[in-house]
Amino acid sequence: MGDRIEERRSFIKVVIGLVFVLFLVIVGYSVIEGWDYLDALYMTVITVSTVGYGEVLPLSDAGKIFSSILIVIGVGVALYVFTTAIQYIVKGQISNVFGRRRMQEKIDKLEDHFIICGYGRVGQSVARTFKAEQRDFVVIDQESESCGLASEENCFYVQGDAADYKILQSAGVKRAKGSGRCY
Repeated sequence: MGDRIEERRSFIKVVIGLVFVLFLVIVGYSVIEGWDYLDALYMTVITVSTVGYGEVLPLSDAGKIFSSILIVIGVGVALYVFTTAIQYIVKGQISNVFGRRRMQEKIDKLEDHFIICGYGRVGQSVARTFKAEQRDFVVIDQESESCGLASEENCFYVQGDAADYKILQSAGVKRAKGSGRCY
């Protein structure tokens, strides 16, 4: 989970970098060519996206040099941002699917374990005690934040309502030694 937070921060930094570059380019066109911000924005978007409609208005020599630099740097930055975004989305989805499947396979092998229903203050305390005593357990909680915390603490968990029999089955209730509701 910590890696995921770090990836999210890196992605946010990249997006902020792109917005900053686009802002500088818009200001650059406004200063160099004297364009209003809408024309400058439009020129920036069609240049960075490589649509290639042509210039919004005729360019001066300085504007042509500025556009050439924008094409090289801006397109590179935009591609980097889009690649990072796709990587962030795909990696997150794939790791969630495979990580969840691996965890479920391990839960399916547990026997004589305990089920902690709820991962609030009391549930976390019970989990710490079970860990200290090296007892197997599975946490059930409806809240994604609680499940994220359980994941960070290397606990097996199932997200859902502990009153739902399917959720209890996925936690291995038939093979469990005991269960209890904690808050």
